[in-house]
Amino acid sequence: MTAYISVYTLVLMSLDRYLAVVHPIQSLTLRTQRNAMIAVVTATIAICLLNSPALPDYGLLRHQFGGEARVACINMRLLTDDNYGFASRTSVAVNSPHSY
Repeated sequence: MTAYISVYTLVLMSLDRYLAVVHPIQSLTLRTQRNAMIAVVTATIAICLLNSPALPDYGLLRHQFGGEARVACINMRLLTDDNYGFASRTSVAVNSPHSY
């Protein structure tokens, strides 16, 4: 989710720069600190709401990697046997110190 927020914040920054360069005089009333804050907060809320249905699918997977205890946030649906036996391949790959 934070990746989407970062991307859309960059999109908003690009839009601000476009307005500043291409329409410098006309955009003075639009490009205020208040409007920028409203745009960023609105984008963040929209992204959180649009991604919230996927949140219950994710969880923490604790595993050993190279002798160290690790924790990964993954889509837990991928670890079920309903996905063409993916669980057995994943558990081997996750525990292998040479898998990336």
